[in-house]
Parts: sequence; C-alpha cells; structure tokens
Amino acid sequence: MGMGSKEPYVMGNPEYSNEGAMSHEAHEQFVEEYEQWLIKMDNQHKRKDFWRIVWRAIGLIAAFGILYFAINVPHAKAFEQQSSRPEKTHDEVVAEIKAAMHKYSERGLYVDKVDLNYQRLGKGDLEARYCASQAKHIKAGKCEASSVTAFHDGAVVFIWDAMHPESNTTDFGILLHEEVHVMQEAMGQFPQNCNDVIELESEAFMVQIAYYKDIGNPTWVSIMQNNPLRMYRCSDK
Repeated sequence: MGMGSKEPYVMGNPEYSNEGAMSHEAHEQFVEEYEQWLIKMDNQHKRKDFWRIVWRAIGLIAAFGILYFAINVPHAKAFEQQSSRPEKTHDEVVAEIKAAMHKYSERGLYVDKVDLNYQRLGKGDLEARYCASQAKHIKAGKCEASSVTAFHDGAVVFIWDAMHPESNTTDFGILLHEEVHVMQEAMGQFPQNCNDVIELESEAFMVQIAYYKDIGNPTWVSIMQNNPLRMYRCSDK
C-alpha cells in the first residue's frame, strides 16, 4: 500500500479515534431514518396544532352562541309575551280594526261605510295573488314577493296563514296598516306617482305605530329605527 494511504478501519487500529464508527452506508441510512422521524414528528405537531385551532374555534363559536341566546332568547320571550293576547274571533278583529281607525286616523269617519275583511293564504298562494295584483305596475316583468306577508287587493286584505291577528298584536298592527290602504282607496285616493305612495304609506305607518305605542308593543321602535319609507326613491317632479 502506497505512502499516505490509510488502511480500512480495523478495530484497535491506533490511527482511528472513532472506534466502532458506522460504515458510510449505515450512516446514510441512519441520517435518512432520522430525517423521516423528524418529518413524522413535525407532521404530528402540525396535526396537533390544527386540531388545537379547530377546538379553540369550536369553543369560541359555542361561547358566542351561548352569549347570543342568553341575550336574545329572554328578549324574544319577553317580546312574544308583549305581543300575545287572548284569542279573538274574526268578527271581533274586524270590529277592533274599525275602533282603531276611529281612534288613530281621520279616516275613521268613513270606516263604517266600508265592508272590511281579511283572508288567510298559504305563502305560495299569497305570493302568486300578490304578483297577479301587481302585474300592471311591474315594468320589468319580474315580481319579487318572498318578503310579502300581507297586502290588500280591493277591499280585501290577504295575510300569510302563519300570521294570527286574533291573538298577536304585532300581526294585528300589520293587518291594521293594510286596512288603512283599503280606506284610502275607498275614499278615492290611489297613488299616481312615487310621492303619493310615500304620503299614503306614511299615514298607514303612523296609524300602525300609534296602535303599537298605545298598547305597549315595542314593534313601533323597530319601525321608527328602520324607517321603511327609505325604500322609496322618488324622481317625480
């Protein structure tokens, strides 16, 4: 063997201080297995972190849910109690509408001359009937009626059958609002333009709000805050 060459490792060879060292192949295998172990441990930590985040998110959602129900459920129950009343018959409701008209509107002077009435319809029938009644007013040919719960057509007010004006003052107020429009038309007041619509709607809302205030139903606050008349944007001159 030439000068400067080193003999293969032999245990006890004084030229080596790393007695028992791995072979090159064993070392590479060890490094590879160690790197795989590190990757495995890193993935385990990532999975743990992921589930930790998920459970924290679930905890936050649950906390917000509990807080929401803690605040809103008592309010909803209180509102329901304020809205509920002893059951009345259809004829008693009609009589109550007339009394409310006399009390809250100048049109009460004419209410006894009009045969007030209301009918219930399922939501699908209600929307179809509403769109049919509005066909001549719809320019684009598309009727959006998903939010309609009550409307009048001639002397009859149609209401969603989920409403109960006989036992719920909020529903009665909505019915009263529509009956104001019936009275307006009975007196020959039909909207000719956007400004007319605002004027007639304003009167109906004022009667509805006056009723709610008088009986202590807080719905009037929501009406005032949301100001439904903002939906009208008049460009009539």
